[in-house]
Amino acid sequence: MHRALLFAYGITVEMLVRLIDAGLATATAERMVAGNKTIEVARMRITEAGGGRWRRCRGAPWGP
Repeated sequence: MHRALLFAYGITVEMLVRLIDAGLATATAERMVAGNKTIEVARMRITEAGGGRWRRCRGAPWGP
């Protein structure tokens, strides 16, 4: 997600870093082609441990 979209959902880069540091998410650097440019992106994935916590999070837009 682009930073502006993350911000619109109330998610900051600092939050993502905390998720990674806590072992609740991982990030992998990847290269992709956008138009005629090669850019580097970070692919974020929720870990198994993080998935359980997200599902139990009340009041979150993705929660129960």
